[in-house]
Amino acid sequence: MEKVEYIDVKKLIGNLQSIKCRLDIDFRNEKIDWTEFSKIRDFTIIMLGINCGLKSNEILNLKISDLIIDSNAILIKCNNEKKRTVFFGNNFKKTLIYYLEARKQFNNRSYWSNKSNYLFFSRTSPSLSKNALFNLVAKYTGTGPTALRDTFAVNFYNQTHDLKLLQKVLGHKKIENVEKYILNLPTVTDEKKGANLMDSFYNLSGIPKIEDEWHISIY
Repeated sequence: MEKVEYIDVKKLIGNLQSIKCRLDIDFRNEKIDWTEFSKIRDFTIIMLGINCGLKSNEILNLKISDLIIDSNAILIKCNNEKKRTVFFGNNFKKTLIYYLEARKQFNNRSYWSNKSNYLFFSRTSPSLSKNALFNLVAKYTGTGPTALRDTFAVNFYNQTHDLKLLQKVLGHKKIENVEKYILNLPTVTDEKKGANLMDSFYNLSGIPKIEDEWHISIY
């Protein structure tokens, strides 16, 4: 049975604090440099993995057009041409909107011949590579993107105890592919087990929440 890589909530909070990502920038009045933008991007990617449980290739292939912000949803295009919808909470929605505002500053600059349609990009390419994704996640968590997906799955099951629903959310064809989350379930000792990890992060870290009144136009 494949081992589950679970990231403890408190450990994750400590690692995310090391990004030193500012969450209080008013992009209407302040310009940011690439270093600051990349911190916001990295923070958003890690929280996307924790909150939505996406595979690496799903994160890399996300386009702006896949976001359904008003419905708190992301449309995932699977390898078999089928699509599934993944939903997220309001706190991650605020983080995603905040990232999109930061993204507009850099997507309008001439790093490439055309603007990027990908949700995440690097300074030298309109999309992220698989190695770049692994390295940025490992930098802050000590492990790869698979651990983010596993952590999401463990917390989702702890909340719902619904293996069939977890199978649907993760996009697996067979129930056997998600049984590892109960057959090899890690011991979760944090008192907030099963809680939304974004809420846990904001509540325990002391970092100010992003303002509710943010509204965006997506480019």
